[in-house]
Amino acid sequence: MKKKTTRTTWDLSLIYPTQADYQKAFASIDQLVKKLKTFEGKLHVASQLVLFLKVYEQFNITLENVYNYAHLSFDLDMNNPKLQAQYSAVNDIYSKSVSQLTFIDQELSTLGNKEIKALIVQEPRLADKEFFLQSFGRSKLYLHDQKTESILAAYGPVFGASGQLHTVIHDTDFVFESFTYKGKKYPVNDATVSSYYQHKDQKVRELAFKHYYKPYIQFKNTFAKLYDTRVRHNVTTARTRGYADALTMCTFPDYITPSIYKTLLEVVRSNTHLITKLNKIRKKNLKVSKLHFYDNYANFVAHRESKISYEQCVKDFRKSISLLGDEYTKAFESEIAQGVVDVYPRKGKKSGGYHNTGYESGRYIFLNHTDDMQSAYTFAHEWGHALHSYFSNHTQNYYNAQYPIFLAEIASTLNEILLTHHLLKQSKSKSEILYHTSFRASRIQQTLFRQTMFADFELRAHQAVEKGEALTATYLDTLYTQLLTQYLGQGIEIDEELKTEWARIPHFYSPFYVYKYATSLCAAYAFAKKIINKEPGAVQGYLKFLSAGMHKEPLAILKEAGIDMNKTETYEAAMEEFEELLKSF
Repeated sequence: MKKKTTRTTWDLSLIYPTQADYQKAFASIDQLVKKLKTFEGKLHVASQLVLFLKVYEQFNITLENVYNYAHLSFDLDMNNPKLQAQYSAVNDIYSKSVSQLTFIDQELSTLGNKEIKALIVQEPRLADKEFFLQSFGRSKLYLHDQKTESILAAYGPVFGASGQLHTVIHDTDFVFESFTYKGKKYPVNDATVSSYYQHKDQKVRELAFKHYYKPYIQFKNTFAKLYDTRVRHNVTTARTRGYADALTMCTFPDYITPSIYKTLLEVVRSNTHLITKLNKIRKKNLKVSKLHFYDNYANFVAHRESKISYEQCVKDFRKSISLLGDEYTKAFESEIAQGVVDVYPRKGKKSGGYHNTGYESGRYIFLNHTDDMQSAYTFAHEWGHALHSYFSNHTQNYYNAQYPIFLAEIASTLNEILLTHHLLKQSKSKSEILYHTSFRASRIQQTLFRQTMFADFELRAHQAVEKGEALTATYLDTLYTQLLTQYLGQGIEIDEELKTEWARIPHFYSPFYVYKYATSLCAAYAFAKKIINKEPGAVQGYLKFLSAGMHKEPLAILKEAGIDMNKTETYEAAMEEFEELLKSF
């Protein structure tokens, strides 16, 4: 990525300069698959394994680049038939390739730690890939024979279609109704609704909420069937592979045990009294007779919030990361100068925000910036991911660079904490200080308590299917209402529309994912405390964490940094920070 430019749209020519280059790379995938298949039956031979891993790296990087190019192009214009076809073709060739290469998992899974160490003695060039090779052996108990694995791989797109259908229905079939209030028209969509929730008039917040949820309620039976299908897929896969349950299967790749998941739920459930305190503060400051869910996003501190332009957003972020030193700051400057951010919402563009990375294709930031504080935090969050990938990819080899999601959200959350720290430092009045404090408190509520509620919903939904129950819309509404009552604390109204919020959450189609936002927040606060207090070695330790990739188990990487995710105290520390913020009011 040598070309440098300043822009607010992606420069995908940094991946492939022309469409012809993309097509050439796409066409090469079949040849690489054929080349890889020549190694079948030879992966237990050290000299052959070295040659195989070189080709396998080339194959994976090519497939990754091709997929990223098609995926990023499609997300900018989801109504474009050519881009739809291109993205579909990439998904097809991905599935086809995986189905032809199941021998890799089969053969590498037969190598135990003893065998791998013996191969390294014969061929030292394998030494820096030891952890990667060992990862296959631990999956041995859960793999089928090669023929069965090939069939399962071929059905991959079919099994995973529920999540894609959820996205397509939402992004292409939804029709959001605008509403008019006091002579002003308010167009409702994913990009605008968050700003309406922050409106000072509760009636605007209410109308935005009710209009926004209309299509979800309209399609809730469809979404229930899609989610039921997804959960059944997870449960069936877990059973056929021999896992204890779906939770065990989905936490296994990150080397996480279900006990950590359940510890998080227990700690958060036992601290919902803090949300009740926040509800009282919010209700009093907003001067409303009844507090509703949509009031949670309104500024409840008497401070005039000015619009935050994208330019100001970048400026504030630059200052906030100064605590992380020159190396981190220079990495950000070099990355953003290359045209890797798509900033503003527009027709046909996918909603939301994310970071996309490739070992060679670079890091891309997807935004829908709307000039508000939420957008500023999204910017900081996604750059946490991007710079985590930057340091990992520049430090580790391909096989050790890809860190798991369990670690991924730590860097993004830390950047949010540092942004708050910077904004508080530059605040010039008590109201401004309280404003930023209230925003941070709300973020903790949304990340720690709300994401844990989502995690609880996922667990109970899977447990229901494991017991033979069906996830109908009525069942899911009832389950979700029970969790809302528990996690939203006392003193808040639960509107009828909110009971169907489960239909809105796309992360539910990435099973047992959202809990990582909550555990990451806890870990991020531990890092931030050291960095903000300028403890000796804190920045160096954090950069080492960013550079670690996954060259060893995630919990071991964190433990080296002084964070033990098996201890309840790690989670309680975040609760203590939250309680301190509430004392400011």
